[in-house]
Amino acid sequence: MRATIKKALMIFTFSLQLAFGSEIPIVSSDQFQVGNYWTWTYFTDGDLSLPYSTERYEVVSRDGPRLTFEIWSHYKNQGDFKPSAKFKVNLTQCEQAFFARDVKVNFLIQLFPWENGAWATSSIPTQATAFEEKFNCNPILHSKKNSMYETKFEVIETTNGPINLFQQWPKYSKSQLKSFYFLDHPQLQGVAYKKAFNSGQIGYYETRLTDWGLRLVHI
Repeated sequence: MRATIKKALMIFTFSLQLAFGSEIPIVSSDQFQVGNYWTWTYFTDGDLSLPYSTERYEVVSRDGPRLTFEIWSHYKNQGDFKPSAKFKVNLTQCEQAFFARDVKVNFLIQLFPWENGAWATSSIPTQATAFEEKFNCNPILHSKKNSMYETKFEVIETTNGPINLFQQWPKYSKSQLKSFYFLDHPQLQGVAYKKAFNSGQIGYYETRLTDWGLRLVHI
């Protein structure tokens, strides 16, 4: 009971602080140094004792706001990481996606599949879900009833202490952007901590951030 009250008070405090001028954190260029990586593990039925697969995003190049990521994956009992996709994204488009508070400007990434032992030489323009589900681009505290989104907060207790999270829940669409992101972690603000896929259905699984390596440099 005491833990529940504590969580409720923390969430109320976050909401109050944000309501008076603060913004929901989005990712920043400082977080995307070449060599930085984030690893998410997928768990069957949301059971953290049943890892299904692991996926690693790594920044392999950058040119101003233009970033290139490689995604490497491995499945349970199938050895080392293997390349699965590469994509290029313009971080400026992420930062400007909510220029209007409740109207999102969708943007594309350039996707390069792994084919015949090498990255494809031509890209496929693709919705930026692969980037946005891992890195938040929505800085608005959504609280109006007619808003397209609802900002939710959650506090998770871990062995290392509480983790404060937020979610930008899309009310009126089948959007896949339903991740919970770090709210106030000094290195991981705006980075996805967890996301449920196919919740309540056969084939349900949940992903958690399980490893990362960061070199933060102010630019």
